[in-house]
Amino acid sequence: MSTTTQNNVSLPLGGAWRLPQVLAYTGLSRTTIFRLEKAGEFPAHVNLTSRAVGWDSAAVTAWKDRKFAKATASSALMATDTTLSPQPPLVDTPVAQSKKPPKAPPALR
Repeated sequence: MSTTTQNNVSLPLGGAWRLPQVLAYTGLSRTTIFRLEKAGEFPAHVNLTSRAVGWDSAAVTAWKDRKFAKATASSALMATDTTLSPQPPLVDTPVAQSKKPPKAPPALR
């Protein structure tokens, strides 16, 4: 099995990833991983033993690929959206001049 390294953590290509590998690959915190998993927005972990869990590396990779594809698609959409095009500059309009001079502060009256 081949491996790659990310953030000084060895990531086997294929198989199960333990939590440190998932954290290094996604860049998310432990709390965020479990919160997203509970909400059904991240691949579910699998009990490897009674005290060890792991994530399918292909499922985590596919999740990250979908996130980046969605972000890339929405940024491309924003770049082509004409409603977000720059507005023409506002024309400076002269401020109407007051006919009365400004009042002096109360202490000087």
